[in-house]
Amino acid sequence: MATPLADALADLRVELKDAASAIWSDAELTRAIEKALEEFSKAIPYQNKTTVVTVAGSRDISISALTGRINVRAVEWPVGSWPQNFVGFAIWGNTLTMLTDAAPAAIENTYVYWEGPHTLGASSTTLDVAQIELVLIGAAGYACLQEQVDATDSLNTGGQRAATDWEKLAAHYLGRFQALLRKRQKLRTRRLYVETDPVPSQSSDPGP
Repeated sequence: MATPLADALADLRVELKDAASAIWSDAELTRAIEKALEEFSKAIPYQNKTTVVTVAGSRDISISALTGRINVRAVEWPVGSWPQNFVGFAIWGNTLTMLTDAAPAAIENTYVYWEGPHTLGASSTTLDVAQIELVLIGAAGYACLQEQVDATDSLNTGGQRAATDWEKLAAHYLGRFQALLRKRQKLRTRRLYVETDPVPSQSSDPGP
């Protein structure tokens, strides 16, 4: 049975004209996809909404479960109001502090709106069809870039121009990838609600 990653690998081989696996192994193309996916996620992160419980009498909540967290965009508390009630917050490491006059009196739910990495795996993906196509353009570029490195570092049967040809092809794909990423960033709607810019997250004492 086909899976999102298997389909992506097959489509990437078609794009690179390597259906017979003569140039790249599945492992090499998977690494290229992962690299392009990481870059895509930094530019256009996956939007999440996670319920996190409070501690009675404390404004601090743990966000350690938000795996791969890139940004926290908003915190809703108390939940269930309309219009929604968003509070200011500060982040230190994996602790989010709600900047409210009063701390929660009991264990309550908060909704944390945050951005994280996309996934493209064997069983599921967070990407739509158009996004997968964009990631594969980047993956093609990274795959060609690796071939350019290999051709430079070893003797090859492609002649003296082989490394240069791979470099040009890599630049072609990666240039398209970056241009399409910038275009999508401009079109993307982020502010579905009033956001509060958090105090910058820190993991160490900046000193005096």
